[in-house]
Amino acid sequence: MKEVRGQAVVEQLQQSMPSGGLFRGKSWRWSDQPWMMETEEVRWLEGLGKKLAVFQRAADKLYRESALGNQPRWVAEWLDLGKPDEVIRAGRAAKAALPRVIRPDLIRTESGWALTEIDAVPGGVGLTAWLQEEYSKLGHSILGGAKGMRSIGEEILGEQGEVVISEEAGDYRPEWEWLVGKERLQSAETYRPKKGAAYRFFEMFDWMKLERIRSAKEDGVKWEAPLKAYLEEKLWWALFWMKPLEEWWRKELGEGYFKELRGLVPRAWPLRPIELPPEGVLPELGIQSWSELEGFSQKARELV
Repeated sequence: MKEVRGQAVVEQLQQSMPSGGLFRGKSWRWSDQPWMMETEEVRWLEGLGKKLAVFQRAADKLYRESALGNQPRWVAEWLDLGKPDEVIRAGRAAKAALPRVIRPDLIRTESGWALTEIDAVPGGVGLTAWLQEEYSKLGHSILGGAKGMRSIGEEILGEQGEVVISEEAGDYRPEWEWLVGKERLQSAETYRPKKGAAYRFFEMFDWMKLERIRSAKEDGVKWEAPLKAYLEEKLWWALFWMKPLEEWWRKELGEGYFKELRGLVPRAWPLRPIELPPEGVLPELGIQSWSELEGFSQKARELV
């Protein structure tokens, strides 16, 4: 009997799926209930957002202080590598602005959670909103509440704000159409900035291809997330683990947050195409170059 009820719930969810879908060209594995979590895990996740916001603020400050020469200059130099001057200037002009919507990429392991990335331009906003609403209708208590993601979108965009989405991110267009309506979606390739809120659903590596945005005067546009390519770099986890920056992180995060994030973020290393001195090795790996990983066991290589 329980199986029949479960199938009925799945059919109900399938029928409530928006006619245009939520992702382009995707199929689904359905469940008659959301992923259940222990109360302790829920409390931990609810508190994680503040910790990650503090980390992003510290990372942004470190970059800006490095660019000014008040912290090691190599931090900003590494984060700016390969970026056009225009992209670098856009990021620095945004000053202290930070993303208001972030997504931690979390992996549940045998020993607990692992944080692999903080995404400032996350996909799945509309999908998450839909899941929150539909499973709440079924009587489940959902993390974030039935209107959690929808209310965040409304707060950021207001009544007139628009979502600016690139061709590269086109697979996510259906979820945004469902969440905010087609009339509030704009193609990044043809968009001209105007006064008000604009949710940026494109990565900064697309910036140089967006001629109309680049050539227009901003005239009061408020980008969410701010145009900070350096905050989109995965290099941050390597910087977080570097010994020369350890005291900076301790001071900016506080000892408690620092220790918790060190336990959450997997060990990472910055690898550059330079030759180390004979006595130099990469911390904890005990090697001098990436090519030496070939000598590791398969299990050790997968771990790295």
